[in-house]
Amino acid sequence: MSEQEMIQVEACNPFDRAAGHQRLFREVAALADQRWRELQVTSLSNPAGNASAANAPWVRARILLAGIHAIPLAGLRTVLDGARGEGLQVVGAVREHEHALAEAGRYRPDLILLGATDDFRRDLTVVRSLRRSRGAADTRIVLLRRADDAAQVSRMLKAGVSGAFPLDQDAQCVVRALAIVSAGGSIFLPAPVGEGRDAPDPLETHEPAVHDVSLTTRERDVLSLLARGLSNAEIGRELSLSVPTVKKHLTQVMRKIRQPDRLRAALYAHRQGLV
Repeated sequence: MSEQEMIQVEACNPFDRAAGHQRLFREVAALADQRWRELQVTSLSNPAGNASAANAPWVRARILLAGIHAIPLAGLRTVLDGARGEGLQVVGAVREHEHALAEAGRYRPDLILLGATDDFRRDLTVVRSLRRSRGAADTRIVLLRRADDAAQVSRMLKAGVSGAFPLDQDAQCVVRALAIVSAGGSIFLPAPVGEGRDAPDPLETHEPAVHDVSLTTRERDVLSLLARGLSNAEIGRELSLSVPTVKKHLTQVMRKIRQPDRLRAALYAHRQGLV
């Protein structure tokens, strides 16, 4: 299997396994393939020759490294310093997780690579804290640990993690994975196998049942189409709605079902049997 095929499988597999629904696989695979092609044909150069400027035109993703031990941190920086052709640039690094909030506010990174601790729950708590902060509310977060099974993938996604992999991955694989995350994808390396027997995520345990949230017929239609992998424009064409109207319905839906973004709303729809 080629590197491209491997990354596509790894990118698609977690969505499929985390949701537990085969119908998501084809849509996610197509999106991953399109995203890869876009990354391959985009020319990212540094015409000014200024490799240290954080706002240089060649930079696609500004990266903050947090909570990573000294030796793996040095190795990771070496890998990323050689990845400027992918538009990745390290703008800061902090040793302690507790300092990540302040540094995220300072640097406003596009990606945060968060070192793992021995406590999975603590890692997710740090992610949720970052998600609630101004500096990292929209930042993509990659957790530097392996997702042991689909249950952990689901919990990571719900906490706001955009990807996860241990630091024993090949350098090229790390760079490609970060490029996919920076382009809006999610990726877990290596792909987790099995449903797992981890403790249930309290957020998922207490999510409202769909029959208790008073969705309108139109809102249910929009949510169902979202769960099938359609974009706002595609949903609008299916339902003869404008894109702003679709966005308004999705905002209302996500507020009612208490899901923070489109991916988790789609997973919720599958869990609730709307697709």
